[in-house]
Amino acid sequence: MSWKRTMIFVLAGSCLLLACDKIEPPYMKTPQGGNGDTEVLLKKILLEDYTGHTCVNCPAAAKTASDLQQLYPDQLVIMAVHSGHFAKPQGDPFLADYRTEVGEAWEGFFGTAIKPNGVINRRSNNGNYVVSPGNWPAEVTALLNDPAEIQFEITLEYNTANRKLDIAVKGEFLTALTGEYKLIVCILEDSIVSPQKNSDASAGVTPIIHDYVHRHMLRQTVNGIWGESIAVQPIANSMFETQYSLTLNSQYKAQHCSIMAFVYDAANWEIMQVEEVVME
Repeated sequence: MSWKRTMIFVLAGSCLLLACDKIEPPYMKTPQGGNGDTEVLLKKILLEDYTGHTCVNCPAAAKTASDLQQLYPDQLVIMAVHSGHFAKPQGDPFLADYRTEVGEAWEGFFGTAIKPNGVINRRSNNGNYVVSPGNWPAEVTALLNDPAEIQFEITLEYNTANRKLDIAVKGEFLTALTGEYKLIVCILEDSIVSPQKNSDASAGVTPIIHDYVHRHMLRQTVNGIWGESIAVQPIANSMFETQYSLTLNSQYKAQHCSIMAFVYDAANWEIMQVEEVVME
C-alpha cells in the first residue's frame, strides 16, 4: 500500500477554519456576566482499548467503552488496538491476526501488554499511561468539560471503483501554545465478525463468542507510527492543513471503515483534540 501527502501551514485572521467551515458540537455554555452566555468548544476524548481475541476479560471492557460512548456520543472516540500476546493467532478458531506494526509499537511504549487496559487521551500519571477498564468512566468524566485548544475537521473522497481514498485534515489552533504538535491519521474498521474468548456472561456467551463483533479496530495509520509535525510554537488562530492519498487495503470493508485523527503535544504525548469521520 502506498500513500502520499502534502502539508500547508498558514496564518488565519478572524475566520475559524478554511472557508469558515462549521465545527460540530460538543459545546459548553459559559456565563458572561450580564452579557448572556457564550459557547465554548470542548475537547473530545480518545479512549484506546488495548485488546486481543484470546483475552477473556476484553469483551466486558469493550462493553464498558461502548456504554461510555452511548453516554457521550459527541465527545468520546474509541479505538480498539489489537496487540501483543493476546492478539496473536492461537490455533483454531483464533486464526485471524489483527495486530499492526503501529499497535505493537504503541503497546511497547505505553505499557499496555497486560489486558484489558486502556489509554485515555494519552495522559500520563507520573509516567503511567495505563488506565484499567474499571476506571475508564471516572477518567472520561473528568475530562468532559475541558475546553478545546485546537479544532479541526476531516474530509474524505473515496472512489469505489479503484479504492482510491483522499483524506484532508484542516484545522486551527484556538489559542497560542508552546512546543511542537503532531498529527496522526488512522484507519479504523468496525463490525468485524471473528471469534473472541470471553469469561463474562453479561458480555456474551462463554467461553468463546464465535460470532463476536469487533468494533473500532485499528487497521493502520496513514502517516507513520508517531505521525508528523504540524506546528511549532503555534499562535492563536494559526491554521494547518494536510492531505493524503492512498489505495484502501482490499481486506478492509470500506462501508465499515472510518478515518480517525488526533493532534498531540510532542513533549508529553497528550492528545489535544481528536475527530472521526465514517466512510460512506
